[in-house]
This record gives sequence, C-alpha cells and structure tokens, in this order.
Amino acid sequence: MNRNLSIRHIQVGAVLGLVMDAAMARFRVVLASRWMSSSSLGLVRVAAVAAALLLSSGGCGADEQEVELNGTVLKDAESAPNFSLSNQLGQTVTLDSLGGRVVALTFLYTNCPSVCPIVTSQLREVYEGLGTDAELVEFVVISVDPERDTAEAARAYLDRWKLSDGWGFLVGNRADLEPVWKSYYIDPAIDDPDTAALVSRAPASAAPSGAIDALRSEIAQRFDVIHSAPVYLIDPDGRRRVVFTPPLDAPEIVEDIRALLGGG
Repeated sequence: MNRNLSIRHIQVGAVLGLVMDAAMARFRVVLASRWMSSSSLGLVRVAAVAAALLLSSGGCGADEQEVELNGTVLKDAESAPNFSLSNQLGQTVTLDSLGGRVVALTFLYTNCPSVCPIVTSQLREVYEGLGTDAELVEFVVISVDPERDTAEAARAYLDRWKLSDGWGFLVGNRADLEPVWKSYYIDPAIDDPDTAALVSRAPASAAPSGAIDALRSEIAQRFDVIHSAPVYLIDPDGRRRVVFTPPLDAPEIVEDIRALLGGG
C-alpha cells in the first residue's frame, strides 16, 4: 500500500512539474515585452490555476517522448490555436492548412523600427541555415498593427528582406487579430496614449476631408507598437512545442526545427 502511494505521489508531482513548466514558459513570453497589462498577468494566473486544478483532480496526460530541444519546451504539447487570416497575396491562410509541416510563428509589424528588423534578420538566418529542409517549414508572421499593415505593406516588407518565397505575413482587422494575439499570449499596445486615442477614433476607410482631418490622419500614422516577439515552433501534428524569445540564436532554432521534422 505504501509503495502504491509513493508511486502515486511521483506521478502527480511529475504532472504538476510539466504544467508549471508550461505556465512559466508562457510567463516568459509575456515578460519579454517592455509593457505588461493586467490582462497579461491574468493569463499567468489562469495557467497557475490550471496546474492546481489538474493536481487536485489527479489527471494525467499521455506520455510524451522526451526530445532534447534548445528553446523553452512547452511540455504539455497542446494543440496550437488555429487562426484564419489573409497573407501578403490576399489569400486566406489557416494554421490547419499548414498541417504536416513545422511552423515557425512570430508576431511583428511592417513599420517597426527596433525589434522586428532584428527578429526578421535572425529568422532569415534560420531559413538559410535550414538549406533544403526549409521546404518542409512554414515561416509565418502575424501582424500586431492592424491599422497600418495591409497586404501590400506586408508584401513590400517581405520583398525588402528577400523573403517572398516560403514566408507568409498575415494581416487582418483588429477584430480578427485580437483573438489570435490572446491565444498566443501577445498583448500589443500603442506607446503613446494620445496617438492611441486618435487611432481608435479614426474611421476605418474614410478619406480625410480638410486640412485638420488630414493632419489628424497623418499624426495617427506615426506611432510605435510595443509588443513581444516570441517565436513558436509548432510540430507537424499541430502542437505548440517550443518557444524562443529575443535575442534569438539561429543555429539553436535550426536544430530544434530539424528535431521536430525528425518526429521529435
């Protein structure tokens, strides 16, 4: 009886460890941003509560084959949340449509002056480092700037980085993008409250009428978006397996992608 009880304690302890690892990984994704909202903190609390609930219920997920990976491993290997957005060519892209391939997913915007060019450059190193294996990988960028990122802007951004082949830059309106941000623990914010107010009041498609409206429209286009830029690796079975946060180590990401391609 004592032996069975000890085994039970070990099993429950292992489950709690796995879930708390995933919770801390999500916390690090949110913390990577220079700005954290109360909603972001709430997501961390939810993850901790989920761990407690799993322990109290004695639940235990299916055993996962351990794979040596460089990034922060999400050991629960949950299914990555699906999305449906338009790419730089105006085509609808869903995560489900990319099944059977490894997906490298991040969040950027075309007018970004700082972190986005760095992350793009490092991911291009990953793309080039994969060689022919890059044909088995989808590199996907999701916009954090629905007010300015159009399909045309996304296409110009990829062209500028010579990444038009094998990459997708997905855009949409705020209503389409916000649920995706939330499901991947992204919480973008305009860095200037006054500009944010202007943007929020600006009509979606109306052209400015008069000098004052034209000036207001121009000012509303001059802002930075504060956001984190994690890189998620999603395996061919559609599971969110590992996350990297800047600064990125391109060779390490290449190794992890190849491990997932190999069935890890």
